[in-house]
Parts: sequence; structure tokens; C-alpha cells
Amino acid sequence: MDNVVNGKKRLHVVIVGSGWAGYTLCADLDLTRHQVTVVSPEPTSTYTPLLASAVCGLFDFRITEEPIRRKSRPVTLYQATVENVDWSSKTLHCTSQIASFDNVTFEINYDVVVFAQGCKGNTFGIPGVEEHSLKVRTTKDAVVLRQKISDAIELANLPTTSPERCRDLLHIAIVGGGATGVEIAAEVSDTVDRDLKPLYPNLKDYFSISIYDVAPNILAMFDKDLSTYAMESFRHRGVEIATGTQIRSVNEGRLTTEQGTEIGFGVLIWATGNAAVPLTSKLDCKKTTRGLVRILTDAHLRVLDSEGLPIPGVYAIGDAADIEGTSLPTTAEVAVQKAKYLGKALSDSTGSKSAKPFRFSEKRMVAYLGASQGIWKRDKVERRGRLAWLAWRSTSISWTRNPRKKILILVNWMLNYFYGKDIARN
Repeated sequence: MDNVVNGKKRLHVVIVGSGWAGYTLCADLDLTRHQVTVVSPEPTSTYTPLLASAVCGLFDFRITEEPIRRKSRPVTLYQATVENVDWSSKTLHCTSQIASFDNVTFEINYDVVVFAQGCKGNTFGIPGVEEHSLKVRTTKDAVVLRQKISDAIELANLPTTSPERCRDLLHIAIVGGGATGVEIAAEVSDTVDRDLKPLYPNLKDYFSISIYDVAPNILAMFDKDLSTYAMESFRHRGVEIATGTQIRSVNEGRLTTEQGTEIGFGVLIWATGNAAVPLTSKLDCKKTTRGLVRILTDAHLRVLDSEGLPIPGVYAIGDAADIEGTSLPTTAEVAVQKAKYLGKALSDSTGSKSAKPFRFSEKRMVAYLGASQGIWKRDKVERRGRLAWLAWRSTSISWTRNPRKKILILVNWMLNYFYGKDIARN
């Protein structure tokens, strides 16, 4: 697409990353004013709240991601990572990330660059986590996890498998009691009770699910009474909640706690906190000094240099960024709101300098607990039980911007209600 529209030169905006923040900004920018380039190792953006449902067969995996390239919205995508940046020449140094071919290095010049590279899972340096656990951050991760669960069940079902081995194989261990870990536990628990036990009656006494977290409660973002309700709800359904538990090491099919207890598992899902990706650590700019390393911006989302001054034409949003003096959590809601704010600011003909500072508007928080139960909180109003579950369901629909996929989600819910989940398909 030509860089001149209606006789006016468009600004070249490069977005680094295709997660919640990067994808939302890419979709919102005015293409008559901006030539948009996305640099990301993934050609799609993942609807992460739908991954747990897809793992358990409620959705086709294609529903959980959206392509960056669309015929109706011409933007440039380079499947690559940014290795470093030259602020003075406004140049990004990139390396391709195309699996079937050797890496190629190249450069991109920009008028405006927006860093939205997100974070990676934090293993906390625990031995064996990278080699022996699975994560659920992308659609590819979810596909691998479903296959791993299916393989563990089929191995346990063989007549040569001992009862002790069955117990280990059918133990799904989840490390991390945040929203991701809890919702995976909820969806898997539903699938085990409603679908797998009737299909494998000989294995029904061997299935088990556990959540391990170093904190004293799961879902720490909720008030203590809702967190306690969540733990009681899980325990009532037979899901083990092991809070105050730290993992020392992980080996094939076995994890060891700091207390020295060894626990067998068939599938280990690692759903703990975030860690900075290499680019965030390498950028020459001001960053947080405690906890997760994040790029610091001002209230207009402009990246600050080491002296605390905005770097011209450089912005940061999403999990990799935080506002100096106003720390916000690494959630999809924060990422989307920042992206929408920046999209409007960059499209404003008067320039982003005249825009009001970014203000986060806290929406409702919801979490699914399984068995059509949930918890819900907005401001000081709290809900629990079936109404909260319905709120969680409606939130799942609202995340996707694609009308076709909204319809597919609703249709899949109805089919699941009447006919059960499609858990046989890989």
C-alpha cells in the first residue's frame, strides 16, 4: 500500500508484538494517516481467555486466534523479533523467526515505534521446569497440552499399566493459582467429571487435579472472602489446593516441593508469573527496578530515557510497560485500554501531546471455578455462584473482535450443552 494517501504522507508506525496490546492498536489505527508494520514471531494474536476451553474440546483451536493480515485491512507483518534499537536513526534491528528456514537479519526504519512485546512465563530458575512442564500462553501451547492429556489417558488405559502408574499419569498438576491456572483447573475438572469418567469408567477413580501456589490463597487479585470461596468450591469437587507450597525441582513425571515431598504427575502445567523477554532487558531506556522488569513510560505512554525524559516517537504498552508512579497489573484489560488510548492519541490530528493522560478504568473481574460456578467483582460489588459464571461466559464473548467468532462461540456452547464436548479430536 502506497505511503501517500490523499496527497499526504502517512506516518510509519511499527508495532513490536501481536498480543492484546499490539493487536488492538494495529486494529484501531487509522490507515489513512498511518502505514502500519507489525513485527512479531507469531502471525496471529491469541485470545488467551479461550485457551483453557479449547484444550478441553469446547472450541476449535482456530477460534482462539486472529490473523494479523486481513484482506480488509492491509498492514505489513514481519514474522521476526526485534533485537535492538537505534534511537538516533530511528532504526529497528530485527531477526526473522520462520521455523523452516535459517534466520535472516534486517532493519526497519520508523516514524513511530510502539513496544508491545509482552512477557514470557517465569520459571524462577527452578531446575527441570523448561524441560518437563507445559505452558498455556499461545494456541500452539494449547494444542500441545491437549495432546499431552490425551496421551496420558491412553497410556493409563492400557491393560499393562499398574494402578500406581495410572494415578501418576492421570494426575494433572497446575503450578500457579492465578486466573490462568484456576480456569485451566476449572475447565479440566468439568471435562473429567462430565466427559472423561463416562468414557473411561475403568479409570474414574484415578483422575486427580491439583493446584500448587506459593501464596496463602489462590486468585489473590480478589478479596479474601471470594478467594476463600473459590478454594472451598474446588475442594468440594475434589480438586486439591496446595497453597504455601513452593516447587524445588521438576523431573520427568515427578515434582519435588521445598519440603522434600515427591509428587507424581502425568501432565504439569506451569501457570506462574511473568518474566521480561530479552528485548525489554536490552532496550536503552528507563525501567522498573523491583520485581518484573518493565519499560517505564509517562502518563501519555511515551517511553522515558535514562534521565526520565520522553524519547521522541517511542511508546510502550501491554505487559512489557508500566507508567512511572502509577503501576498497573499485567492484564489483558490494561493492555487493551492502553492500546485504545494510544490509537486515538496517534490518530488525533493535533498530536498525542494534547491528549489527556491515560487513566485506567477498572472493569469487572471474573473467574470460572467449574461446575457452572464463578466469582465476580466490580468496585465494591461482589457476586458468586451461577450468576458470576454467566458473567464470565459473557466476558469470553466480548474479548473477540470478530463477529463470526462470537457466533461460533455461542454455537459451540449450545452444542456442548446438548451433546457434550468434542474431546476425541486432536
